Amino acid sequence: MNMPPPRRPLLAGQDLQALLVEHLADHAIFALDRDGRVVTWTAGARRMKGWDDAEILGQHFSRFYTPEDVAAGLPERLLAVAAETGTAQHEGWRVRKDGSRFWADVVITALRDERGALVGFAKVTRDRTERIEAAARAERLAAQSLELEHQVEEAQALAEENERLYAEAREAAARLSLLDHAVQAASESIVIATAEFDDEGPHVLFANPACSRLTGRTVEALVGLPLRAVLRFEARDGASRAARARLLAGQPANGHIDFAAPDGGRRVLEYRTAPIREASGALRHLVVVLSDVTERVRVEEQYRQAQKMEALGQLAGGIAHDFNNLLTVIGANAAFLDQAIAADDARHTDVDEIRGAVARAGALTRQLLAFSRRQPFAPRELDLNDVVQGAESLLRRVLGENIELVTRLADGLPAIVADRGQLEQVLLNLVVNARDAMPDGGRLEIATFAAADGGVTLRVRDSGVGMSAETQSRIFEPFFTTKEPGKGTGLGLSTVYGVVGRLGGRIMVESAPGRGATFTIQVPPPTAAPAAPAEAQDETGPSAGRGEVVLLVEDEEALRRVARRALVAAGYHVVDAPDGPTALATAATLDRVDLLATDVVMPVMRGSALAARLRERFPALRVLYISGYTGDVEVERERSEPGTRFLEKPYDGNALARAARALLDA
Repeated sequence: MNMPPPRRPLLAGQDLQALLVEHLADHAIFALDRDGRVVTWTAGARRMKGWDDAEILGQHFSRFYTPEDVAAGLPERLLAVAAETGTAQHEGWRVRKDGSRFWADVVITALRDERGALVGFAKVTRDRTERIEAAARAERLAAQSLELEHQVEEAQALAEENERLYAEAREAAARLSLLDHAVQAASESIVIATAEFDDEGPHVLFANPACSRLTGRTVEALVGLPLRAVLRFEARDGASRAARARLLAGQPANGHIDFAAPDGGRRVLEYRTAPIREASGALRHLVVVLSDVTERVRVEEQYRQAQKMEALGQLAGGIAHDFNNLLTVIGANAAFLDQAIAADDARHTDVDEIRGAVARAGALTRQLLAFSRRQPFAPRELDLNDVVQGAESLLRRVLGENIELVTRLADGLPAIVADRGQLEQVLLNLVVNARDAMPDGGRLEIATFAAADGGVTLRVRDSGVGMSAETQSRIFEPFFTTKEPGKGTGLGLSTVYGVVGRLGGRIMVESAPGRGATFTIQVPPPTAAPAAPAEAQDETGPSAGRGEVVLLVEDEEALRRVARRALVAAGYHVVDAPDGPTALATAATLDRVDLLATDVVMPVMRGSALAARLRERFPALRVLYISGYTGDVEVERERSEPGTRFLEKPYDGNALARAARALLDA
């Protein structure tokens, strides 16, 4: 039996792969380092390029590119693309050693180690010259064929071209008709004008019906008129000059103009202008699109005004809070002085002056707090008509005999939830403002209406001197007044603004010089049950302590000092702290705390948070919150709990001692 000759064993896998790669005749394979220098290449690469190893290894691979591609930075861009995306492909001319060129298809692949770091590139080049040459031959043959067919097809092509041009003309006419219908039906005003920038400016060549409605002129009457005369506009902040410069530079121009409407009103128009140029680049026409944005501008201005008033409210609240602290210190020390001097001492009069000034300053801070929506608030379900009727006799006395007061109160008004005292303050402030606007007498009307949303509307209208638009934009700002020095604080209308805002309502004013003023307040329907009212501060009750332990927490040192002095003088055992964490640490050393007297707003820890922590150890702890305002959500919640009371700043030592006694005895 004849045995077949033994077969030669196959090469190992990697050796076989290397052999296959090395003998690929139409592929040039290179290994490049990270900078693009050739580390190794295959025999196919040597055959394709014509160089040997000594000439190429270590050289940059850009040596294979044409001078034009090297100057354009093509090799570096390909490496950058491959490094970023993983692969870069390109077709183009490459250079052999003998200077000849061939068309190559190149793929460069980024090589990365197991950590993902770039270690180099693999570059594979295929010679596609034959394909390109074949394509060129085919193109020449096709051209020759087309040339032969040209004579035969010329007549047919001419007919088809005529048909195509006719179809294009029909389509163009249809598009023009559609465009014309769109322009005619557009809600925005569209004008085509000459590109003239002399004294009269551009003249109207075309205007659509919307422009006719805007200007109150027929389309025919508009054509030929100067654009400025048509729009009767006033450009804002040099907008006309800026628009002209942009248009001359071939750029669109946008902006706003104040427009005098045919009915005599003022409108704000937004314009968008674009140049139309000839083929030579010369400016030929202008296209102007006008939109009435009066309402949008009004809403934006309302938003800006609301933001400004909110910021002023925050500022006013902060000032009032700090000022109340100062007034408390002044008032408490005045009380100490009053107690220290003899009963027949003439200095009691000086002390009374100090205390009177503190009271007047406290009234001012309450107005500031009303503006910032942080004043004490005792909401109740109210009938607005009842509030107006209850205040009517006072309002008549305020107005005097030379001003007629007329009330028009709608029947069956829905109830609202509000603080009656604050509503009366709103009425009084509006009436005082109206009275001052009618120095020679006049007529004041107060009217109420039911609103469609279930709320109510209050309107106060006077026949006074009226206000300019500039004054109207500032009347609700605190301390803004048009009265003579000493005739007003500038807090009346800002207080109204704050109260209305706290009710979730809106206040609007309509006025013009010589035409009186109308204030309209819209109060929404109630959304929740009224909150618990603030406690009335007892001015006559007992104040003496019985040795109870009072933990006094106040971050203002001067205020803490006078409060401690008042409580100690009244017979309480007082332990004080400047902040919440210190108070907790102090309380940890005490066996007993009967009363926590704490400021509401303090650094690090709020008064309500401190009270909650202390009640974990002293469940029966009574809490006396002290603050210049009660508009804080946490305090509104805490004050309704048993064992809690509120003392409003500014206060004197006696008021503090009485509040402590009343809370401990409750």
